[in-house]
Amino acid sequence: MQINPCRICGNAEFRYLFDGKDRLYHLAGSFKLYRCCRCGLILIYPVLSEQDLSGFYPSNYYSYESSGLVTVRRTLKEKILYYLRHPIEALNCILYSKLLGQNRDLPTGPFSRVLDIGCGEGRYLLEKRQTGAQCFGVDISEAALERLRKIDPTISTYCGNVWGAAYPDDYFDLVNLCHVLEHVIDINRLLAEIKRALKQGGLLRIQVPNAASLSFRIFGKYWMPLDVPRHVYVFSAGNLEALFKNAGLQIVSCRTLENSFSVIGSSLYVLNELFRRKIELMRHEHVWNNEFLKLLFFPYALLVNLFRLGDSIEFILKKP
Repeated sequence: MQINPCRICGNAEFRYLFDGKDRLYHLAGSFKLYRCCRCGLILIYPVLSEQDLSGFYPSNYYSYESSGLVTVRRTLKEKILYYLRHPIEALNCILYSKLLGQNRDLPTGPFSRVLDIGCGEGRYLLEKRQTGAQCFGVDISEAALERLRKIDPTISTYCGNVWGAAYPDDYFDLVNLCHVLEHVIDINRLLAEIKRALKQGGLLRIQVPNAASLSFRIFGKYWMPLDVPRHVYVFSAGNLEALFKNAGLQIVSCRTLENSFSVIGSSLYVLNELFRRKIELMRHEHVWNNEFLKLLFFPYALLVNLFRLGDSIEFILKKP
């Protein structure tokens, strides 16, 4: 099918994959997904306008309620006592956080300026404030930003697209884009704006769903990270490398990340389809955040990350 040129490679030939729908919040609508015949980028077509897309972010959207998930800093004694009471959680912490490095982040200090795009209620920024960093957040939800300002008024916030914030040139040491790039229609403009606002040698951390993951191949249209229609694009490592090269950003590292969340969520979507139910995943934290299920799932996570088939990709990029 001939549609608008691909934003990464310029190709206009796409192959139809399947119809998708909102399986996370069960909002009405059916959307056609296509794959670029050259670079493999997956997208929704016809492309939704920003106004139409904004209607698919309900007030209870998960990133708008993230401040309660901020990691609590404990003393060594408190950590020991806590993990003695929760041995399975302690084991999962060793396996996922230490062995797989799932929570690994870029270091910041009191003189660092950190920008989080798509910050929601500010979990990432609130944790960065504990290092003394000067923090800035951008999001399209004024309600989420207002809650963040009440929690920590020292964090500077802007509601809208990042180019509307008009930050100074060469300003930030670190920009965080965690599961945001796939939501943005004009990805080239976004990367150009980030590069302008980054200091020379500044770092950009990006995480997105991985279209080359094993879990996508298993679940197909029921794969939870598709998140239709909020995810305008679904990327793979290959087309992201081309995108970043075109944007003039240097790749420092690339890895995949896998945990139990997407497989459990995808399995629930399959069950919903089979039994014609509308069970909402986010209302069942006792299932997707179950420590015993995480432990059982670890061998799969270890294997797919070893072969770079995890359901998320993380790139660390540098402004030359």
